[in-house]
Amino acid sequence: MLFLGSPWFIDASEIAIHKLSFADFATHDVAVDMLQLFQVNKMALEDANKLSGKLTAQRGVLRLANENLKKQEAKTQQLTSELLRSRDEMAEVVDTINQLELGIAFLDSDDRFVFTNPEYLHMHEKVIDSVQIGVLFEDHLRVLFDAGEIITHIIDREEWVAKRLIAHRSLPSEFEIVIAGGKTLNIREQLTHSGGIAMVIREISEQKKLQAQLVHSSKLASLGDMATGVAHELNQPLNIISMAAGNVERTLKRGEFGPEYQLEKMQRIKENVVRASKIIGHLRSFGRDANEAAQPFDPRDAVRGAIGMIGEQLKLSSIELVLALPTEADAQVFGYALRFEQVLLSLIRNARDELIAHPSGVAPKRIQIIVVFEPQGQVSISVEDNGPGVPVALLENIFEPFFTTKKVGKGTGLGLSVSYGIVNEMGGKIVVVNTSGGARFEITLPTIHHQSNPD
Repeated sequence: MLFLGSPWFIDASEIAIHKLSFADFATHDVAVDMLQLFQVNKMALEDANKLSGKLTAQRGVLRLANENLKKQEAKTQQLTSELLRSRDEMAEVVDTINQLELGIAFLDSDDRFVFTNPEYLHMHEKVIDSVQIGVLFEDHLRVLFDAGEIITHIIDREEWVAKRLIAHRSLPSEFEIVIAGGKTLNIREQLTHSGGIAMVIREISEQKKLQAQLVHSSKLASLGDMATGVAHELNQPLNIISMAAGNVERTLKRGEFGPEYQLEKMQRIKENVVRASKIIGHLRSFGRDANEAAQPFDPRDAVRGAIGMIGEQLKLSSIELVLALPTEADAQVFGYALRFEQVLLSLIRNARDELIAHPSGVAPKRIQIIVVFEPQGQVSISVEDNGPGVPVALLENIFEPFFTTKKVGKGTGLGLSVSYGIVNEMGGKIVVVNTSGGARFEITLPTIHHQSNPD
């Protein structure tokens, strides 16, 4: 077909407007061709319009994507910068940790080593392979025990490991252990945000020496205070010995010294010599240097020892002593028997001083000591008086060093502070409460089979 110029009609509706029919055209085929061409052009135009719309939309999408990409690039740069800064800060933290005179280690949630600083490695240099990254902490404990690096009263390795793991999993925890060479380590463990464990180990051997010196000084002060009572205590067996010897001498002079009489007097003299020797021996042990080794002991023996030291003083001060010791139970604690005896002496002396300073107008002066073995594996030792009690305002600070309620020259304020330290070192607690008729100091200690401290 041949077309010259523009189409006569653009839209089919114009044909109707001009009231034309296909017969008005040159031929029917031409009209049909023109109509088809018109329809094709129309469809092409519609497709072009749609494509144009899609392209416009795609340009918008691309523009938004480009903007988001730029934002992401900026955010990535910011995060990269922050990451680099955090890395530098972390490097500074690690460098600081590595320079500390503290052994520091981190364990992951599976209880495996993920970090150890140089000081921690130095503390474990004899078993250094057991503290490498990835080693299970429980395996490290077994190596530590087998290498003889732990000084403990526990003979069985698995028993010690089990007790150590109890403390390890009872977070936060703090305890002390003694290692080969006699060094004392303070160990603190705490849960991390990631579910692992942070460990800090500090050697406190020098601190322990200073504490021991303080304990010894306090003991010597106690001995000086008890001199009168001890002299009275020694006078009794010495008087009996003197009387028995005098009777023997008189009997010999009269020539009436028979074998039975001789045996009776000699036995009596011997018994009181033994009694005096025990008093002197106990005084010597009590006043000895404070480097006492921790070992199992019966707390009732410590109570009896303290009463033996101060009982006569209480009688001289007209103070009634009420003692309640269980006879059916048999349980021991692990710690320092003489130091614990010192704690009891300090509490009894304080109660005595309060009763003397504030005499009751009606009730007789009384100190009551009660020992109870609790079913949950603890022993409770309480020292209670019927004095005025402790002023409420002073209860919070009563165990602080150099804190005292006594008049100037009557006390150093070391007694209760030292007592608190000794009890705490044995894994126990000491508290004071006011009762309706005085003050009660109560000590709670774990018995040997229920101690979690693995020393």
